Amino acid sequence: MLTSLQGRCWRSAKPRRVISRRNLCLLKFVTVACPRSNSLQNATSDSDSDDCAFSGQSAGHSRLRIEEAVCLESEKVRLDSWISSRIGGISRARVQSSIRSGFVSVNGSVVNKVSYLVRHGDVVNCSVPELRPLRAEPEDIPLDIVHEDEHILVLNKPPHMVVHPAPGNANGTLVNGILGHCQLPPSSSFSPDVEIEEDSSDGSCIDSLDHHTGGRFFAADVRPGIVHRLDKGTSGLLVVAKDEYSHSHLAEQFQKHTVKRLYMSISCGVPSPSTGCIDVPIGRDPNNRIRMVGIPGSSSRGKARHAVSSAARAHSGAYSELLSNLSKIGASLSQIRQAHAQLLRTGLFELSQYSNNILSLYARHQYLSDAKRLLRSLLTPDSAAFTVLITACSKSSDLKSTLILVSEFLRSGLTPDVYVLPSIIRACAGLFAFKIGKQAHGFSIVSGFVLDPFIESSLVHFYLKCGELAGARKVFYSMDEKDIVSWSALSAAYARKGDVLNAKKLFFSVRGFGFEPNAVSWNGMIAGFNQSKHFLDAVLMFQQMHSCGFPSDGINISSALPAVSDLGSLKLGTQVHGHVIKIGFAGDKCIVSALIDMYGKLGNASEILLVFEDMHQLDVVVCNALISGLSRHGLVDESLSMFEKLRSSGIENLVSWTSAISCCSQHGRDMEALGLFREMQFSGVKPNAVTIPSLLPACGNIAALSYGKAVHCFSLRNNICNDVYVGSALIDMYANCGKIKAARCLFERMPVRNLVCWNAMLGAYSMHGEAKEAIGLFQSMQRCGQKPDSVSFTSLLSACSQSGLAEEGRRYFESMFEDHGLEPRLEHYACIVGLLGRAGKLDEAYAKIKRMPFEADACVWGALLSSCALHNNEFLGEVAAEKLFELELGNSGNYILLSNIYASSRKWKEVRRIRDMMSLKGMKKNPGCSWIEVKNKVHMILAGDKALPQVSKIMERLKRLNQEMKGAGGYFPNTNYVLQDVEEQEEREGILCGHSEKLAVVFGILNTSRGSPIRVTKNLRICGDCHAVIKFISGFEGREISVRDTNRYHHFKDGICSCGDYW
Repeated sequence: MLTSLQGRCWRSAKPRRVISRRNLCLLKFVTVACPRSNSLQNATSDSDSDDCAFSGQSAGHSRLRIEEAVCLESEKVRLDSWISSRIGGISRARVQSSIRSGFVSVNGSVVNKVSYLVRHGDVVNCSVPELRPLRAEPEDIPLDIVHEDEHILVLNKPPHMVVHPAPGNANGTLVNGILGHCQLPPSSSFSPDVEIEEDSSDGSCIDSLDHHTGGRFFAADVRPGIVHRLDKGTSGLLVVAKDEYSHSHLAEQFQKHTVKRLYMSISCGVPSPSTGCIDVPIGRDPNNRIRMVGIPGSSSRGKARHAVSSAARAHSGAYSELLSNLSKIGASLSQIRQAHAQLLRTGLFELSQYSNNILSLYARHQYLSDAKRLLRSLLTPDSAAFTVLITACSKSSDLKSTLILVSEFLRSGLTPDVYVLPSIIRACAGLFAFKIGKQAHGFSIVSGFVLDPFIESSLVHFYLKCGELAGARKVFYSMDEKDIVSWSALSAAYARKGDVLNAKKLFFSVRGFGFEPNAVSWNGMIAGFNQSKHFLDAVLMFQQMHSCGFPSDGINISSALPAVSDLGSLKLGTQVHGHVIKIGFAGDKCIVSALIDMYGKLGNASEILLVFEDMHQLDVVVCNALISGLSRHGLVDESLSMFEKLRSSGIENLVSWTSAISCCSQHGRDMEALGLFREMQFSGVKPNAVTIPSLLPACGNIAALSYGKAVHCFSLRNNICNDVYVGSALIDMYANCGKIKAARCLFERMPVRNLVCWNAMLGAYSMHGEAKEAIGLFQSMQRCGQKPDSVSFTSLLSACSQSGLAEEGRRYFESMFEDHGLEPRLEHYACIVGLLGRAGKLDEAYAKIKRMPFEADACVWGALLSSCALHNNEFLGEVAAEKLFELELGNSGNYILLSNIYASSRKWKEVRRIRDMMSLKGMKKNPGCSWIEVKNKVHMILAGDKALPQVSKIMERLKRLNQEMKGAGGYFPNTNYVLQDVEEQEEREGILCGHSEKLAVVFGILNTSRGSPIRVTKNLRICGDCHAVIKFISGFEGREISVRDTNRYHHFKDGICSCGDYW
């Protein structure tokens, strides 16, 4: 064990007020240390005041200059050595730093080589710059306090902890912890770019300047100095003086060598004779300054320190004591290996007593690889050796190694006992090794160990982890001494599974087991019901907890608030919010985040900002919740503004970036999302498996295939491509970019598929109108045992609708409840109405709406209105439009569809009436817009865009194509799709030429090589005339052209469209 003293004194260049001893207890002093050597006594100083505790102390940190001719008796000497000999109190390392930085010249020429040899008569000009200040901040670090009173603090420094702040270790040091423990303000010090001598001072050398003003103490610059150094990897006692009185007396004892310090070490080799005294000065090895060696005859010349060591050959009892001490002090790997080596040299290692102790040391201090090698080197390891290592691996969550060791344990002919079985069962639970766990359970029953409380508790948690609640319940009720931990875990497991009856029955029978529920029990029930979507039960459990007198905390409130939001009860949420304010938790960041999320889901955007304003300081967790909450309400600018505020504060994290990217992707600001992703990488934040699925929709929305491929490559390089959510997002991206085959290939290569993956592929086929492939995939899904959900049927019905498979769609709609027990929801009714309407069965579709078990929403009426626009059915179109005008007040698309129905029938008066209604309501028609990617750049093209680059070439090429089409026969511009009141045929044809999808296709032809594919995305439904024109262009130009509109994908090749002219 190492014993060290660390004290503090201070100095001032000015007279200071004397502080009485009775007030000294108010000062909690702590040292910020750096080395001091004896050469400090000879250093040059700006002041020779007696107030200075050590003459020349300022030389350690202030700027120094010398200009002097070299006077040598020898022929030459190194430059750094000569300067160090001329300036006291400056280490050679600092001198060398000044030389390398160009602050030293010889005979007028700058020299930056430290080993430069100076000769007699050379003129050296040297300037040593000031040290850079450091700042030691108080930190809440747990300290092992051995003794503390008003004068001193004795603590045990753990191994691997740095004592003093320094560059590279500015925080997390022992000094930071002492500052926090003594509640001191931050201390300023200077960067110790000096050589640190091992145990370089027998006294304290701390230099501080403290002022007493108005009854308050202010710590000024605390200058560094070492009292007694303990290496980072060494443990030992440190004594810290809290006041000047204690410090001066302790420093005096060090100076007079009245403090006894004992060091214990293990030496290699066997001394002969067995006992003796070694009187050799100790100093630094001239060939390796890190190592201390004996240097005979050097003490008188100041190169080493006088030291006397007593040696004795350790006997077996001494080794036992040594191993016991190593276990207590937290030995380093080096110390354990030294003890291991010594036992091998003495032959004691062959005794299991010592080999097991060494093994235990390796295992207890988490040096598991060394412990495993040691175990396998033993000829006949016993049960104790295996038990130590199996337990250590289990505790460190190295579960695979645990079971491998158990296998070796059994092959050695050993039998598990009550110490091994809990570790085996825990490993089986963590690895979901149900079969092996059952075998362990069976063995514990046969051997009688099952009655051990630890084994019983382990078995309960094993069955719960494996989802076998019946087995866990059976073990729990067979326990002689039921404990609250097992009972809480079993109750919470029933709640998580959604078994409300058994969960409550077990929970409220608690008094029969002889104990009362605690906070963990209540929290487990609330969180469990919330997880199983029994939101009302979660809220009622929270209410009952409050009624039983249990105080609310951040955990149960944070679990109850999501349940309230999912119930959709704003009134209940406001009551919980009031309760939070009443108990003083309004500033808790976890609760504030949950409140913001709750108000966001309940549609109260104004309350979100009010909750955020209650936070007194900017917190990244709360700000991330605010970004998501504002995004949910479409407040994109406000959300991005908060993100920029986080960035300017420098506290943004991965979640902040992901939330901002997701916000842009979800609200049509796709280019901004891609830009943010680039900035995120430039800032050094690494995207993860959540960021990628948030970004990929932006690539798919604008069919930016090259960007999507780049993101795919990023996922492959970072080994996150196999994540099911990343894989599903990639499938969706490739489908949105028109690459349905690539999407299917990715789907087939996924190592694990869940329901999300299947639904993504079904949605891809639906988007491309490939109903037969969608039906085939749905059947494969069922054969694989994957149960479909409502999203699966939405995609399947939509695919049938796109291909006109009315009978198949009707059959799948009816099978939802009959075969799969799924109640059709509004989106399924919207699909079946769209399917019937597109097939021309508008009356049947309308009858379906009237027979719905609940009120139709905007999606259902929108499907009917779109079908009416397709078939020019004015009567039902007006019925659907009137309903939509009530449900979607601000949606201009509904007015446009009804206007188009009137325009198709040439009822221009009705068209003007609808347009006037839009003007009165302040609505504007969304202009037709298309996107095309050319040479890794996405171009946006508006309908009739006169500012488009190459507009004259595009119009000329379109005119030529029109002539070719007319000459080929079978095509004449369909002016029925001109929805303006224009009489002239030529003008109507000109309007058709200005449609954005035509402009985008021709733009692609002009700017890509012949034969390369063209991909276009449009924000509206493609018109019939554009469909006919692009079919002709695909055959005439020999191009594959993909156009994605709001309904589906159209793949044009050789004059044929994949939709079969049914869309």
